[in-house]
Amino acid sequence: MMKHTRNLLLVGCCLFASISSWSQKSETYLESNLGLSINDELVFPGLSVLWGKRTFQTEKRFVDRQFGLAAPSLVTLKIGQGWRNPNTHRTFSYGVRVWPLHGYVQFGFPNPRCENQVSERTMRRLKKRGKSRENLLCGEWNISIEGGSALIDDYFFNGSFFYEVALWSSAIVTFSHRWYLD
Repeated sequence: MMKHTRNLLLVGCCLFASISSWSQKSETYLESNLGLSINDELVFPGLSVLWGKRTFQTEKRFVDRQFGLAAPSLVTLKIGQGWRNPNTHRTFSYGVRVWPLHGYVQFGFPNPRCENQVSERTMRRLKKRGKSRENLLCGEWNISIEGGSALIDDYFFNGSFFYEVALWSSAIVTFSHRWYLD
């Protein structure tokens, strides 16, 4: 009986967390990444296309999660939290790339055409097409620096498990652009 109660409580907490995250302000986006993976003495290029969602807990603090297709790992998944400056809209976040296993810090810089005043020239061009500022596709540029779990093997275990779950990567550096869909 106790086991069923514990499981029911766990399911209830998960449902509550899901419902409460839906009621908060969120941003859905597509992201494209180009990066470099450092594996021992070699450097490999990589790329990915991701779907993500950023859910705000307060005006400044958010939870960010994304998943998608990647090369050379085939798929990737990141989860983290961060903060956005309400005046500049710049962001800082940190978290875990679940596959391949890395810890990361990420810095975001908004596309200035959406966050700043739109020039008169741009407004004339939009008006000529029957559009307004709301029709601009807004986005954000990001830089991510990641440390792979292979570093843990190097310094603590001298084994192979953490190398494998990091796809033998000690570090990843990525440059990306997000297009907000909301």
